[in-house]
Amino acid sequence: MTKKILITNFSALTVMQIVQYVVPLIVLPYLVRVIGPAKFGIISFAQAIAYYFALLPDIGTNLYAPREIALIKQDQKELSVFVTGVLALKVLVLMLTLLLYFAMISFVPRFQDELLVFIFSAGYIIGESFIPVWFFQGIEKMVNITTGIFFIRILGLISIFIFIRQPADYVYVPLVNSGALIIGVIFMYSLVFFREGVRIYTPSFKLLDKIIRESLPLFVSNLVRNLHVGINVVVLGFFTSNTIVGYYSAAERLIKVGMGLLVQVSNVFYPYTSRMLKVSREAGVASMRTGIVAGMLLSVPATIFVVTYAEFIVSVMFGSDFTGSIPSLRILGMLFLITGLGNILGMQILLPLGKRQMYMRPVLGGFILHLILVFMLVPCLQTVGAAMAFVMAQIAATLWMSCLVKRLSLGIVSVSAGLKMMGLSTGLVVFSLISWFMDINTIISIGIFCVIYISLVLALRIVDLRSWSIIV
Repeated sequence: MTKKILITNFSALTVMQIVQYVVPLIVLPYLVRVIGPAKFGIISFAQAIAYYFALLPDIGTNLYAPREIALIKQDQKELSVFVTGVLALKVLVLMLTLLLYFAMISFVPRFQDELLVFIFSAGYIIGESFIPVWFFQGIEKMVNITTGIFFIRILGLISIFIFIRQPADYVYVPLVNSGALIIGVIFMYSLVFFREGVRIYTPSFKLLDKIIRESLPLFVSNLVRNLHVGINVVVLGFFTSNTIVGYYSAAERLIKVGMGLLVQVSNVFYPYTSRMLKVSREAGVASMRTGIVAGMLLSVPATIFVVTYAEFIVSVMFGSDFTGSIPSLRILGMLFLITGLGNILGMQILLPLGKRQMYMRPVLGGFILHLILVFMLVPCLQTVGAAMAFVMAQIAATLWMSCLVKRLSLGIVSVSAGLKMMGLSTGLVVFSLISWFMDINTIISIGIFCVIYISLVLALRIVDLRSWSIIV
């Protein structure tokens, strides 16, 4: 039954990420042709700023609440009280966040030329703040989130085609997208209150204090971790042209598609591992071992694939106007392996063990390094500098986190599993080099790459097809 829950939730989360990121990529070629690369850069810049502010009302719940809900989900009243407390805090912080956001765009000169774009982008703050991923992740019913995200993206896609018809319409893009987001969030909460039976209670100050105290370290770490995503676009927006921002944003969106799928491994195993640790330490460690191998099965080929076929990917997804995205995409492709491993170490090991402070330190250190590097490299290297800063900072944070996990002496990674992953990586890298030297047709090369990957997974006995389980 537990395996079925894991498979169901991972499948739902995978579909959610495909819908969440691929649907916008379907409409992107149309949007760019209508409004142009420079206006796309303006929209991306405004969305990155709004995204920063949307992190504040999270108050750490995306990492804190799933674990707590997983432990109390059988008690309907206790669950309702906890959810009400989380929402009450979110509403309060959102009000303060919106005041701060509108004050900033009203007085900072950089935002005055495109004020309407930034005003309409405030809808992202409201919508992103309240997406109840944390609730459905905690009760292990991610299909509901998948349904909601599908509704949001399809509504946004249709609206773009209907309302964005000429260059001057670019100003309405954030209004259309954020409007679809808010409508979808309302739909999701109808599931929370009517299908799942959550009721509204007056939360006690004791509960609110508990949520604040226990989620604050996670809020800081989550804030810092997500600042990595937006800081490059923001810095590029201040130091370079809108077109350059458009090039980098396109590459970053492509990486987000794949990274979103990888993160779902951690999102699925996080509440499950927390629950297994409550049963026994051995059961929890066994879940961690499976999670690591599952994550590496996706991140290793993803990194090699993007680095090898970056030019082809950009050509297919964005066309010849976005050749400026190729160098940054190739560098950012390294994040699949680096950040994928970091998510595994943090969300599948440290957080289920309750090591919140231990998790926060490398995340914070990585962000500080990223901030220093991005201001050093962007002025001279532009998109390449932004991508390099991101990757270098993530390498440092992941190495630090791996050292902390090693000190726990959990024996999570077996020699056998390590050798299998090395064999998989070596086989794919060797083929990629051969394909490059022999100048094999890209389509044929990609087909062979996929066949080799599947063959290596089976030959190395990483996956048991009879039971559809990962061998650790």
